[in-house]
Amino acid sequence: MLNTFILSGQTFSIEALDPSLDDEFVKLHAAFLSSSTCRWNPFAAISQAYFSKPGVGGHEHGLFFNNFTILWNHYLRAGQFDAAERIWQMACDLAWHWETSNPGKLIHKGTPYYFWGMTAILRGDMDRGYALMHQALEEDVRESGSPFPDTPALALATMNAQKLEQAAHGWVARKATVADRFLTAYRSSSGKALTFGLLNSKFLQHPPNRHTVYSLSYVLGRLVKLLETPSQVLDSDFAAQLNMDLILRVLQVIESSLKSKHSAGKTFLPLAVYLAQTASLALTQADLCHVNGEAQKDFEQTVRDLLDNSFTLPSGAVPSGLSRDLAVAYACRNYGTHQLAPSATVLKRADEIRQAVFNTLFVTVETLY
Repeated sequence: MLNTFILSGQTFSIEALDPSLDDEFVKLHAAFLSSSTCRWNPFAAISQAYFSKPGVGGHEHGLFFNNFTILWNHYLRAGQFDAAERIWQMACDLAWHWETSNPGKLIHKGTPYYFWGMTAILRGDMDRGYALMHQALEEDVRESGSPFPDTPALALATMNAQKLEQAAHGWVARKATVADRFLTAYRSSSGKALTFGLLNSKFLQHPPNRHTVYSLSYVLGRLVKLLETPSQVLDSDFAAQLNMDLILRVLQVIESSLKSKHSAGKTFLPLAVYLAQTASLALTQADLCHVNGEAQKDFEQTVRDLLDNSFTLPSGAVPSGLSRDLAVAYACRNYGTHQLAPSATVLKRADEIRQAVFNTLFVTVETLY
């Protein structure tokens, strides 16, 4: 049931929850939308009493927090991201205070975490945004009892652009577009058939665990921002470190994905060998060890030779295609894990290296999922 009210000639509707609380919500909106003094303490006190009422549970908590979205949209449309975030922090403060006063009891905070996280992402604060989105997902998991609840937070994590009823749909679609760009290059170079739809149904909606796919979602979110950054400001040692950090995060997703299918693989080497065998790639354990040995001696030259299809294995063979991509991924995995020094090759050929690493992820999905 909706509570409709008029402010400055405009009609607004919020969820009707309790007569005294409904009245306070109207006063709250009047204060914020007219930039007048907000009487927060009475609103907070009535909110605390509402949370304690018998029968008020997760559904009612969601309706309560939905009532802040009018204010959030007001500030968001004005480009006032600080104020938009502050709305959700104030809303969360109410819940956190009640939880502190009622040990062992919890309020379902998926809604405020989701909208707060979306605001942080829109302003470019990826770490805060994804931390909040992860909290939203954990709230939804706890409330639903399902590790993969059908909620907007999971849709963001799994890049489910088909779930239209979510505030973050535009952001999800941007990440899906970046992923599809890597997939298009993968199909073109390998002759494989993995599309974004298949990646979604085979892996994103049925990952080894939600943490793996959430990490991938975070990486693609950071890549969206990175790829929108002018190249002139990414020609530095720090940019090389930034690129290696993103590459390593994708490699962690690959490692987690392989471990769920090959429990005997405790390190990346046996997992890479397992992938090579199951995907019929022309690489043996000895070949990968040789790649690693050469990379330890001269990482820059080894990766350049692999990318240029001029790296020779002890057998005389030159790895190419997906075999080469796996070799590049393995060389980067060991270098990036143990080195902080920026790599000139990673800086200058970041696009090629990223594609090779994503190709390794895609062939993992296509072969094993």
